[in-house]
Amino acid sequence: MTPENKLQFKHYEELEEARRALELEQEQLRPLLLEIMTKEKTDQIKSDIGTFSKGAKKAWVYLPIVKTQEDALKTMKLEQQRTGLAKFTETEYLIYRSKE
Repeated sequence: MTPENKLQFKHYEELEEARRALELEQEQLRPLLLEIMTKEKTDQIKSDIGTFSKGAKKAWVYLPIVKTQEDALKTMKLEQQRTGLAKFTETEYLIYRSKE
């Protein structure tokens, strides 16, 4: 590999490290920002470059029959994959794993 190409991979690694650090910092800030919004009794705060909004996510719990039917569907899908009835598309993508 050429030195120039090595530099491209090194640059990608550095960007990945920076992204992870920023994501960690965001994760740590999220609860604090939600707490501030709750204390301020607001669901939305506008800034110079965007808007912070409180969201809610529902977690559904279904009857056991639904789990049974999901399992049956999963089995049918696997059978169609095994027999070649199911078709697929394939897309290449880059994978990076740090040594950590």
